[in-house]
Amino acid sequence: MNFPGLPLYFLVVLRTSGVMWAGPVFGSSAIPAQVRVAISLMLGLIIAPLAAASAKALPTALAPYLVLGVKELIIGLAIGYAASLVFAAFQYGGSLMDLSAGFSLSETISPVTGIASSPMTNLYYFLAVILFLVAGGHLLLIMALAESYRMMPVGGGTLTGGAAAIFSHLMGNVFVLGLTVAAPVVGALFFAMVVFSLLSRAIPQLNIFQVGFTLQTFLGIFILMLALPAVSTVAGEAFGAMFGMLYRLMGAMGG
Repeated sequence: MNFPGLPLYFLVVLRTSGVMWAGPVFGSSAIPAQVRVAISLMLGLIIAPLAAASAKALPTALAPYLVLGVKELIIGLAIGYAASLVFAAFQYGGSLMDLSAGFSLSETISPVTGIASSPMTNLYYFLAVILFLVAGGHLLLIMALAESYRMMPVGGGTLTGGAAAIFSHLMGNVFVLGLTVAAPVVGALFFAMVVFSLLSRAIPQLNIFQVGFTLQTFLGIFILMLALPAVSTVAGEAFGAMFGMLYRLMGAMGG
């Protein structure tokens, strides 16, 4: 298999760079930009011969070529962003638990995301990352990137109405999945708050909310420990569904 020319190689690198910058794990701010650039260049060397087999005729003028380059970068960003929404769902679920258990008061700047986040948000994000890597999700993402050149040849992909509908569905699933992973802890803490409220009514002399705040924190941690195996199962199913929707998205963008 012969290596294609540099114009096609640079277009492949642009789509790959979009996935590396917006995708899960690779797009983390903990990974230096130089490393992501190096990965994009190396993957471009591997994928370019595959992309050449289905690539359309490339423009010879500079302006159309630059427009095509921007288009390839947007396609890569769309693929990476769609794949990262599962992780956003786990962060959302963790933030709901932080709010219920009172952990939101201890926000710190996460070195991974670069934004302020609380303990459960970080815990669920790292849990999702570990499960993703253990399941080989990073390799599946690279395989999906390579497959995108069959479904969306260079110069052929576009953002269609069907792709927009799939994006909307994926973003809606962020809230559903976040509520699913947070439901055991949030539900238990809500029930505990109801019990504490009834006790404060029955025993006005007892400062139940001062005691209840500490009990609520320990109860949240205890329920979280019980729920982690179920959350791992939900994560595995979510990753499988995510890759299914990712291929549907690429199919819609490929027309």
